[in-house]
Amino acid sequence: MFIKVEPKDWMMHSVFLYFSDERRDAEDTAVRKYLSDHGLKPKREFAERVDDTDFDVMYFGGCYIGGGHLQTIRKMQETVVEREMLADEIRQVLGGSASETVLDSLVEEFHPQTTFEVDDQGRIVVVMDSASVERSFARLNS
Repeated sequence: MFIKVEPKDWMMHSVFLYFSDERRDAEDTAVRKYLSDHGLKPKREFAERVDDTDFDVMYFGGCYIGGGHLQTIRKMQETVVEREMLADEIRQVLGGSASETVLDSLVEEFHPQTTFEVDDQGRIVVVMDSASVERSFARLNS
């Protein structure tokens, strides 16, 4: 899922949530559930093709979904991306030797204490204590 915000007249804005059936993102189900649980219905739904990918698009007025709801959705998306990046980093630290179950446990354990910074080239990088990951991996496998 990705979010697009466009300006409108008089300090207003439109919010578009793009969901792809071809390339489902981890947060898609959680975001759709959040919208349903909070009774947030799009003003309009339509299909759009972007960069050779078909998307189901939900259009919302900025005032309707803005504020807390949009921040919550953005945070959900950010958390999923962070966890995916952290899992990749842990795989590298452990040389790919962790099962998915162990990897999930390590991501759960280390996500709260991991930081994500921007490097000199503008890329987000994972900053974590590799030695602690190795110790936790050894503990989980003993």
